[in-house]
Amino acid sequence: MLQGSRHSVEMGASISRISGGLPAPQWQALRRTAAFKGLTPTSVLFAAYVHVLAGWSASPHFTLNCAFFSRDESLDAEVGRLVGNLAGTILVDVDASAQSTPSFEALAKALQARVLATMEHSKCTSGADVMGRLNRRDDTPGRAVAPFVFASALGATEPSGEVWRTQLPYLASVPDHDAQSPVHRWTKTFDRHQLQAAFRETGGLQAVD
Repeated sequence: MLQGSRHSVEMGASISRISGGLPAPQWQALRRTAAFKGLTPTSVLFAAYVHVLAGWSASPHFTLNCAFFSRDESLDAEVGRLVGNLAGTILVDVDASAQSTPSFEALAKALQARVLATMEHSKCTSGADVMGRLNRRDDTPGRAVAPFVFASALGATEPSGEVWRTQLPYLASVPDHDAQSPVHRWTKTFDRHQLQAAFRETGGLQAVD
């Protein structure tokens, strides 16, 4: 567990963006190991994020705000045609204590199970709704109830059936059949009327530069 001095972080301190990556062979090896353990790549990344936060948290038991990307076609048959970031939020109860999760694998599996359970509950209420209710209860409008956010689109174009024994609707994904396809370029000319017809559903063509 990463341990740091929480007292060394002072108000007004500078904040920098940190990024990193894994070479392709290491990433493929990590994915294979995760799949063997019954874990998705996102669950492994989520566990790593929790592992770091727990090292700086006053308590290993806290709540995380997670982005939930979903298109519920049961609400409207046309939802699959919408363009946009259709993301909601879910609040995930985290217990990263050594007693509950003595190893990184145990932590990842516990978080994965918790996320799945929370996603089921999100059919009735969202994380944003819960945070709003808490602020109304405590009379603290605008308070950041769960300021730490986790979002991941890892494996979004991979068939989740390769990891899960049973296919779950909200984990369904589309195989990326074009990943190894050759690149082709072609040119086609459209006149104004053809472009106007093509964009009719979005309000029509306004101008051509």
